[in-house]
Amino acid sequence: MQHANFLLLMPLLLPLVHILAACCSATQARWRVSFGLSAAGLVAALASGLLALNFGTADMPRVLVSSAPASHVLAVLVGFLGLIIGRFSRNYLAGERRAQRFLMNFHVALAAVSLVVLTDHLLLLLVAWIGISLALHELLVLYPDRPRAALAAHKKFLFARLAEIGAADQGQALRVA
Repeated sequence: MQHANFLLLMPLLLPLVHILAACCSATQARWRVSFGLSAAGLVAALASGLLALNFGTADMPRVLVSSAPASHVLAVLVGFLGLIIGRFSRNYLAGERRAQRFLMNFHVALAAVSLVVLTDHLLLLLVAWIGISLALHELLVLYPDRPRAALAAHKKFLFARLAEIGAADQGQALRVA
């Protein structure tokens, strides 16, 4: 049963690694740190999935992490896509003055997406969903001088707030029922 305690914490390494990468986006070696931490997050997601497959999760208490195998597969996918997109962005944003802002919001979005994929708690899901929305909004307005991007960000912001109000209302209805 000792492995169960480790399994409970292992999936949460992926969002934590991306939060750490977002915090380190101001460093001089931001791209190397980002790539290294993204790779570490992918390894943590792979290890978490393998541990869940080998030891099973049926006897684990369901605290904050979903025990569904699909959650672990999606976490690996999020980690892999984060690694690939981050590597591409390094070349694309070379010399760009907004690279630090992009990198911070990119890792916040990845942390929130991985938390949505992995969580089994409704309130944590809602907070992560709002985190995704806010980080994507910041990524959309990375270049505020582009009017179509600003319009898309404004529309997304309005519809996202409506969706979050609806989700919170449904969560309240589930809690009452």
